[in-house]
Amino acid sequence: MSNGPTAADTPAPLAHQPALDGIRAVAVVAVMLFHAGIGWTHAGFLGVDVFLVLSGFLITLLLLREISSTERVDVRAFWLRRARRLLPALVLVLVAVACFGAFVATDEEALGLRGDLFGSLFYVQNWRLVFSGQPYFAQFGSPSPLRHMWSLAIEEQWYLVWPLAFLGIVRLTRAKSRLIAVVIAVLATISAALMTVLYTPGGDALRIYYGTDTRAQALLIGALLAVGFSVRTTEWSRAGRFLFQIAGVAGLVFVAWVIGTKSETWPRLYRGGFTLVAIASAAIIASAMVRGPVRRLLSVPPLPAIGRISYGLYLWHWPIYVWLSPARTGRSGNGLLAVRLGVTLVVALASYFFVELPIREQRFRVVRNRIIWVPATLALTSVALFGLTASGAAARTRPNIYAEVRRLLNLPPLPGATRVLVAGDSIAFTLVTAKIDDADERLVWNRGVTIIGCGIVTGVPLSRGIDGANQDHCGEWTDRYAAGVKKYRPQVATLLLGGWELFDRKVNGQTLRVGTPAMEQYLRTELDRARTILTAGGAPLALLTTPCLSVATRDLGAWGEAERSDPKRIRWLNQVWARYAADHPTDVHLLDLAAIACPDGKYAATIDGVTMRSDGEHFTPEGARVIWRWLAPQLHRIAKPAKPPTP
Repeated sequence: MSNGPTAADTPAPLAHQPALDGIRAVAVVAVMLFHAGIGWTHAGFLGVDVFLVLSGFLITLLLLREISSTERVDVRAFWLRRARRLLPALVLVLVAVACFGAFVATDEEALGLRGDLFGSLFYVQNWRLVFSGQPYFAQFGSPSPLRHMWSLAIEEQWYLVWPLAFLGIVRLTRAKSRLIAVVIAVLATISAALMTVLYTPGGDALRIYYGTDTRAQALLIGALLAVGFSVRTTEWSRAGRFLFQIAGVAGLVFVAWVIGTKSETWPRLYRGGFTLVAIASAAIIASAMVRGPVRRLLSVPPLPAIGRISYGLYLWHWPIYVWLSPARTGRSGNGLLAVRLGVTLVVALASYFFVELPIREQRFRVVRNRIIWVPATLALTSVALFGLTASGAAARTRPNIYAEVRRLLNLPPLPGATRVLVAGDSIAFTLVTAKIDDADERLVWNRGVTIIGCGIVTGVPLSRGIDGANQDHCGEWTDRYAAGVKKYRPQVATLLLGGWELFDRKVNGQTLRVGTPAMEQYLRTELDRARTILTAGGAPLALLTTPCLSVATRDLGAWGEAERSDPKRIRWLNQVWARYAADHPTDVHLLDLAAIACPDGKYAATIDGVTMRSDGEHFTPEGARVIWRWLAPQLHRIAKPAKPPTP
């Protein structure tokens, strides 16, 4: 995300406010800690929204001042300033990431990297993510080191369109400030309303999260604030400054409360939550623009210094996090965080002083008001990126997992293969969608009734006391399982759970805690329902133990990782499964998946050189094949014999 204009690249006088740099610092630190999985920044991703509001404010303020003094907007000069500000550091990051993909990254990390590189270079990464063909499941694989570039794409699209659009609004309204404000307010309302309309509880929200149209509300709210400030030509009165400070303090408290107590699963996030955060951010910016305690607080060192390099910090932190993984560093927790932050700071400072600042200040003749350097840079960078990703996994696109599922569904069973129905959540989904070995295909023919984001529990999951999204919609698993039994007539049913059963949760007004008899009774009740449905055709039930899980780098959040990586919760849950199987020996078989996926009871990202799970939870295609080599003979052995064909 960009820092917005500074005194060095503005066409009209605009006093530099260190407090605005302080806002940038707070926002980028929130994002960096959120991506690091720090528990008290559950919603730190909202730092991006603070940046968007600030960008909308500063860009519109500059445009207003230019229009006021010249009655026009020099779009060419505006775009050149933006290119000098944004492009040099971006090119550095992209070349570095391309080298990472070519020489360091695993195949999982490099897969699809070429598309991400060019999507980032040409500022369309947000729409690339939207139209990737697998918007939800893409989160389960190894995270792209460029996934965070979606926000820069939105900002650059704003920079391209807004100067022309705003000039049109000014001329349409005959430069009447109130009418300009009304038009911008209407546009912001439309953007917020579109987010609300497109949102479906429990559904995939990435179209809304990454969409330029739905996220434009933050930029427009910042623009609206700029119009309000442009009207005032004299110093604010003491009463006015006091009101601004009250609003700023309220905004700071609200944003801090949301970041600390909410998460990406906050039910109201897409129904006014983003809008409220944008309004609160505008209040903070407004208070930083007038004399008072909020401005002084946000100007306290080292906040302004961090803010000045916030663009580089944002650009570099996520690729560095992906590179400095727990597996590569052998570190975790605070030790890993210190290494990541330290490396990010050093690289961002070097980028700022040796590349960004000299080019922004036009110390090199080639960038002095010459537009030719922009397409030349893009062309040369494209050649470099293409060359670095000419072979290997980086040159391949990420497979469309749903297309692969559809292909597998059309494959008939081989003669003598056992019909297997796999039920469960997204971890089970990774088993169902894997292309198994030929030898295993002769043993089993598997189909799935898995539901991504749902186990067999409902209600509201809790992570460190923070509510997740309500999962009452997950109750549809009963119908899905029954339909699968009817359609596929399995000879053995397999149930793999744990991704959601590890959480404390609120169910029917009662809070159930993992490890308590009340939670075990609830799980046993749901297991009774699942067993009744899955064995309705006479097939036995293979209940798999839950494999150990691990904390992993997350690009969309760390909510829930503390519970999922807690070995005590995993151990207790597997004891529940074991007790349940022991109580139903005639039709339930316990198969110890945890012993296979977690050698010696410990999480292993790789086993015998095979990458099993790249994100701490879900099996890779190669890892799933390893599991099937063990699982297929087990299921074939316990399956109900197939009925002979009717003569």
